[in-house]
Amino acid sequence: MKKENFLIGAIIMLFVLNLMTLAYLLFGLHPSLPPPMGEFERQGPEKRGDMIIEKLKLDDAQKKQFEDLKAEHRKQIESIQESSRKLHDDYFGILKTDPVDTNKANMIVQQIADNQKELDRVTFKHFEKLRGVLNNEQKELFVKLIDEIAKPPKGDRPMDKPPLDRPPR
Repeated sequence: MKKENFLIGAIIMLFVLNLMTLAYLLFGLHPSLPPPMGEFERQGPEKRGDMIIEKLKLDDAQKKQFEDLKAEHRKQIESIQESSRKLHDDYFGILKTDPVDTNKANMIVQQIADNQKELDRVTFKHFEKLRGVLNNEQKELFVKLIDEIAKPPKGDRPMDKPPLDRPPR
């Protein structure tokens, strides 16, 4: 009789635990999901370009100008990002020295900040040039699109930092 009571109690306990687990999964306090990304953020660089062409209704001549602007912009951005990666490596490399040179660290941190400013400046200039090739109707579309285009990406990672899973150099 005691053995049966024990087994019945164990079954009831497991049933209650299963119900609690289901309730937690369905209604629980699990971590919230990140906010959804906008349409522009979800796209890779090539798809973003296609989306801009589509939304601004660029004609063939404008598409050519846009592709030239995009190539120029990409070249400038890659140069700044490479410089930022090197500066970050140098910055954290200072921690390997004894004593830590805080003056050099402060100088490098300022250079990193200057690079971020330059990234924003180059991107602003790129879109200013793009706006210059648009007709009045397209400029109205541009005004509607620029808020989504110019939004910084969501998340904790700054724009100039490579993903954590990049291969070592």
